[in-house]
Amino acid sequence: MNKILVQLLVLVFLNQIFVPVFCQTCTSSQIWDFKLNKCIPNIDCLKQLNDDPKCLTLDCATNGDICPKKCYCQQPSALTNYCIPCLNGGVLNKSTCECTCSYGFQGPRCQYQPDPCKAQDDVFCSNVNCYNASDSDFFRCPVKCMCCKNTECKNLGKLKNDCSCECLTLNDSAGTDLKVYTSPNCERVACADDHACATQFLTKTKPENCNNIFVKTLCPKSCKVCI
Repeated sequence: MNKILVQLLVLVFLNQIFVPVFCQTCTSSQIWDFKLNKCIPNIDCLKQLNDDPKCLTLDCATNGDICPKKCYCQQPSALTNYCIPCLNGGVLNKSTCECTCSYGFQGPRCQYQPDPCKAQDDVFCSNVNCYNASDSDFFRCPVKCMCCKNTECKNLGKLKNDCSCECLTLNDSAGTDLKVYTSPNCERVACADDHACATQFLTKTKPENCNNIFVKTLCPKSCKVCI
């Protein structure tokens, strides 16, 4: 076959496949989806509100605009990859948009543990307000947010699985418990420093350490948190 004719046939073939895609112009609020072969809304699936319940029975071929969550977020796309990310080490299957969760987690995004009361909260969960927390903070603190109804342990107290607080223990130089913080929420009931304050945390060369919340909690008297 003539070489020029072959080249022409190749160009015609490529033109038939690619021109309809790359010549397509989407609006500023849209993005081209190679899988659906059309412009779709350029939406943030993590912030997209749930669809109307009737979308469960509607077909995405003709109802994508009124069912964006179902049609654009839960359907995988070759270009835009609208699959919602998996959390807690879950592995995303991009062809189905499903998560294979790591051990100990479940849910569509592997976002929670089967029994939150048996979980282990992150050390920073004491600073999280579950009622206005982000998704990542909420699911990072299952004991506090899903088991213990936002129970707060103050002064670096640790929330236990039974929803009680384990308070920070301060000791004097003889190792005696000073009872500075007590249950139920680890409120301060006395003004005293841990013995390590004078020898380790608040030496003459480290007065600025009182700016650290851990030091301030161990040394409330020297840091002038109390009198």
